[in-house]
Amino acid sequence: MSDCIDDRIEGNFVFLAVRATDGSGRRAGVDLPMDPDELARFEGEQGLMAPSDYRIDGYSKDGIVGRMGFAPFRDDSPLEDVNLLCRAVDAASRSDPHAADKVAAWAECWEVDDPRVLAGVAVRSAADPTNMAVTAAESGRAL
Repeated sequence: MSDCIDDRIEGNFVFLAVRATDGSGRRAGVDLPMDPDELARFEGEQGLMAPSDYRIDGYSKDGIVGRMGFAPFRDDSPLEDVNLLCRAVDAASRSDPHAADKVAAWAECWEVDDPRVLAGVAVRSAADPTNMAVTAAESGRAL
């Protein structure tokens, strides 16, 4: 799959593409609709900071983003990576109630082996998208 994702803006929604690379170099991703205001709040929570091996592409001051890349998950701090992914899913779920399910399907097709990654996503698939209070770190401690 190409690293290039076309920016998709439809009406008041932007599409957040969550992408990752597994050990074999295969890539998978999913587009999540996100309201620009929600996206701005999400990025504000993150302080627009990301580890050096992450990409945040297409950011503009009005809160519109074409894509946000997460690649790859790192072996040294998987819970931090899952937390970033799940924060994006949480924010997207406010605009799309099925966003968590899409990411769950994405994680399965990505063949993630780390149970902490799958647990972090599964928590969001089962949660009420209007009240996603469990953090990825909490789900990791529960394992």
